[in-house]
Amino acid sequence: MDFLRDQFQFHVLDFEDLGEPNPIPKLDLYTHYLFAVFQIPCWEDGKITTDDLEVFLGADFLVTVTKHPIDSVEKFFLRSERNAKFRSNVLGRSPGYLLYKLLRYAFYNGHAVVTELAKQVNEIENSVYNVRDRETTRELAMIRRNIMFLQTSLDPQRSMVSVIGTTQKSYVTSDLGVFFDDVRDALDTIWMISKNLKQVIDGLFEVNDALLTHRTNDIVTLFTALAASLMPPTLLAGIYGMNVDWLPFRHSPYVLVVIFALSLLSFFGVYHIIQRHR
Repeated sequence: MDFLRDQFQFHVLDFEDLGEPNPIPKLDLYTHYLFAVFQIPCWEDGKITTDDLEVFLGADFLVTVTKHPIDSVEKFFLRSERNAKFRSNVLGRSPGYLLYKLLRYAFYNGHAVVTELAKQVNEIENSVYNVRDRETTRELAMIRRNIMFLQTSLDPQRSMVSVIGTTQKSYVTSDLGVFFDDVRDALDTIWMISKNLKQVIDGLFEVNDALLTHRTNDIVTLFTALAASLMPPTLLAGIYGMNVDWLPFRHSPYVLVVIFALSLLSFFGVYHIIQRHR
């Protein structure tokens, strides 16, 4: 921060943004430079999150700021350092072209994120139809959260890239528009895949709810049949529990067997009737 204040005359609000977390992407266009906050998607502990990449672009400089190292950005500059041909390509032109290459490299990681997301959707589909337990529902909810988070972070950045490519400023020449359109196409592809995945996961949510409802109904049906089957033997047990001498088979040792037999008959009878009327 001290270095940037000494070397550049950036707006004070930009320095405030550097020192605080940025929940959403943003773009500020000034006369002599632009300030942008990009959010690079990544995986962290099974959840999709974003790393903030703050950028200052001027006619003769490009400054990147990160609150902690971003893997794709670190690889980009490491490759620039070690590969002379790559370095000549990305650094041999304007700072605007360098920004394009950096964004293209950084957001390429987004394809890996959405690819992993698609694999999870395919795996959870098998669990929905075969397992149908609480863990499956929890995983569905997590995948839905990841898809929505990815879409929320990507959507504003699509517009940001388009604005940068079409801006009439000294630090973005007219020939760079087609390059930033390439970045916009990459973001559009990731966003469209995530949109399709959201439709799939929403459908799986409905299927999972329907299957869980049927499973609950089967359990309720079983307990209903069990409760109904216990009513006749309970009645008999209550009657034979009275001190009445004239009850038939009162002293017979087989009366218990008869009660159990009636219990089984009533259970299967009630269960059969319920199944027929479902």
